[in-house]
Amino acid sequence: AARLPTVDVDARMAEAAHRGVRFVIPGDAEWPTQLDALHGVEPLHERAGIPIGLWVRGPLRLDSLVDSVAVVGSRSCTSYGEQVASDLAAEVGLAGRAVISGAAFGIDYAAHRGAASTDAPTVAVLASGADRAYPAAHRRMIEHLASEHAVVSEAPLGAAPQRVRFLARNRLIAALARGTVIVEAAARSGALNTANWAQRLNRVAMAVPGPVTSATSEGSHFLIRSGAAALVTCGADVLELVGGAGEHLAVDP
Repeated sequence: AARLPTVDVDARMAEAAHRGVRFVIPGDAEWPTQLDALHGVEPLHERAGIPIGLWVRGPLRLDSLVDSVAVVGSRSCTSYGEQVASDLAAEVGLAGRAVISGAAFGIDYAAHRGAASTDAPTVAVLASGADRAYPAAHRRMIEHLASEHAVVSEAPLGAAPQRVRFLARNRLIAALARGTVIVEAAARSGALNTANWAQRLNRVAMAVPGPVTSATSEGSHFLIRSGAAALVTCGADVLELVGGAGEHLAVDP
């Protein structure tokens, strides 16, 4: 609010249109109403509330994400975690559900790749501006998502990624999705912050177990052990938890 008097709104919107970015606000036909659940939720790390609006780049409409699944996890993932995240996202995508993640290294990238491999919709929620590819190493993937799917951010155009923006975007990932899957998370991990938001929003929180000797799965194991997240091992498990009663019944081994 303090910056508004100094902002040339018309110039900013013209710049966004030139870059292929639109600004979606509450009340718009495209507004994802599941974000309204953020209203009244207690802050976490001083982040809370419904965003004023979302900058969106890409053809995918945000109001189509009501049944989506978020897949997040460690940046320093193992080959095991990368494979599980990719396969899980692909299976969820084949069932017609969009996959949401943060385009970060490791699990996030694997989730986007798995969904994209099945031509399923997948959305990257960035901690930088929607017009900025971060991390730069993922520019090709982010540009693909902006061309075929969607890249989303509440940060203004050109904004640099900052720690507080990563924490803020975690609440958006959890709020956009019907359920959040944690694939590999260390004892101190940003993915645990996303799982916390999923719990606060009464969304389905899920975690994939890893080897008991793996430090990159300590956080995931804690979520399962404490009852904060349901144990899932594949896309079928996820679909059963986020689907309607009897919609996706996983076959017992």
